[in-house]
Amino acid sequence: MVAPGTRIGRYEIGARLGTGGFGVVYLARDTELGRELAIKVLRPEYQMQPDVVGRFLKEARAAAKIDHPGIVTVFECGHITGTGTGADGNAFIAMELLRGESLATVLERRGRLSVEEAVLIARQIAAALGVAHAAGIVHRDLKPDNVFLIPDVLVRGGARVKVLDFGVAKLAEPKDAVNTHSQMMLGTPMYMSPEQGRSAANVDHRTDIYTLGCMLYEMLTGRPPYEGPGAIDLIIAHTTAPVPSPAAIVADLPRALDALIIEMLAKDPAARPASMLALEAALEQVMLEPKPPARPRPPTPTPPQPPARPSAGLVAPPVRPSVPVALQALQVPIAAPARPSAPALAPTLVPRGPSYSDELDGKTFTHMPQADRSRTARRLLLATGLGVASLAAAITWFALRREPTARAPAATAGDRAAADAAARTEVGSGGATRAALDPQSVRRECQQLADKERWDELETCSERLATFDAAAAKQLHDKAVDEATNKLQLHRLDDELSKKNFEAANTLVKRIPDDSVYKVEARRRLDEARALDGPRTPEQAADPPRSPRPLLRDPPRKL
Repeated sequence: MVAPGTRIGRYEIGARLGTGGFGVVYLARDTELGRELAIKVLRPEYQMQPDVVGRFLKEARAAAKIDHPGIVTVFECGHITGTGTGADGNAFIAMELLRGESLATVLERRGRLSVEEAVLIARQIAAALGVAHAAGIVHRDLKPDNVFLIPDVLVRGGARVKVLDFGVAKLAEPKDAVNTHSQMMLGTPMYMSPEQGRSAANVDHRTDIYTLGCMLYEMLTGRPPYEGPGAIDLIIAHTTAPVPSPAAIVADLPRALDALIIEMLAKDPAARPASMLALEAALEQVMLEPKPPARPRPPTPTPPQPPARPSAGLVAPPVRPSVPVALQALQVPIAAPARPSAPALAPTLVPRGPSYSDELDGKTFTHMPQADRSRTARRLLLATGLGVASLAAAITWFALRREPTARAPAATAGDRAAADAAARTEVGSGGATRAALDPQSVRRECQQLADKERWDELETCSERLATFDAAAAKQLHDKAVDEATNKLQLHRLDDELSKKNFEAANTLVKRIPDDSVYKVEARRRLDEARALDGPRTPEQAADPPRSPRPLLRDPPRKL
């Protein structure tokens, strides 16, 4: 893209540090001031997409409005000119060069942090975002990947926090301004507030307080408060599931801290701390309280060790289950140039790759090689075009109508790899068949998933079917995506019916296609609500419900 030695104004480009979904980050030198910095350049294939260019430069504008040591510093942004190369016209951002590691990397390595460490990090994040909120900026995509820790002996705890990636931040705008992105669901479902899961248009600073509560919960317990196999499951959990108590997992957790986290995770934004300033003060009060006495623990027998291998002094943290990733193909490897040895106070770096929002992520300022992606599922960036109508649901119908069932633990990456390997293993030899990938078996499995309305798993099933029947696989994949959207439309319908907004509800019913498995149910709910409110019109009576068409047409095409 941009060759080493190229001059962008007064900046001389050096080695490439990393590549994300939308941008490439380079080491650079300011030839006038003699300092190193990072240059992020938007990839050329996106230069003709105004919305992508706007979002890319929006990161620079948002960060530049915030004057705080906990926010990454932006020096300049614009478009490359005067190089005489193909890079001319590309958007770029000149930013502070950071040396350290992300909070995600620390959690990956250690599992969880001590109470003091977690509270000190959360206080710094609250302080930085408090200044951002005062400037009219809501981050909306706070997560461990977007928090960078820099060794600093002058900071209590030894690490200075830098908050990164304001690419999906919500800037204060005039009420009549049109912002397409604000009408979409932007953010990371693993850490997304209930109101943000319904709509990105009406969130305020309290959505960042909720997300910080999720992160503080994870720092203390080693796992986020809610987990699930897909984005929709996570959104529903954040909206309807009871608020978990970290004290149920961590023994001797201060009661005040447990109560504060539960308050931060309140479904109602009004029930959360009023501001980041109030939250920072509450966290400081937690640090001033005396620690509770340690609870006696029953002795645990030490397992026998092989003679040739003495027991280690450290116990590895438990492996946290990962979640299937629907957008795995979007992962982009990170280049790995040589890195000078870190100072003695710097923490050991663990290789780590980009998340889905890395195209606007400052953590690629460090030299990072190809990474372990076991936490990739927690980094879903969901920026779909479903709009407010499709994802602005108060998911009450789901909570009332779905029978409570015990959910099995999420499979680990190793479990899924073993299953994938088993599915591709040939049975026997000489005329043996691949029974696990038999076309008819896969079709039956896909139909069963469709009958159970398990759309996330149906997408995966369609990928296996593509090995034998690409056309049928595409039909299944498209149907799974469409029905997942229709399911959310059904939740939105319940919300409108609860308000007796029959006109809006009727519009939602019309948006659900006639061949959707949710069409008949949507019509029934609308008719029942109207019947309770008043008699049916002749036009309604003449419009009987229609049966949905089968997902897979019989007989199947011969393979």
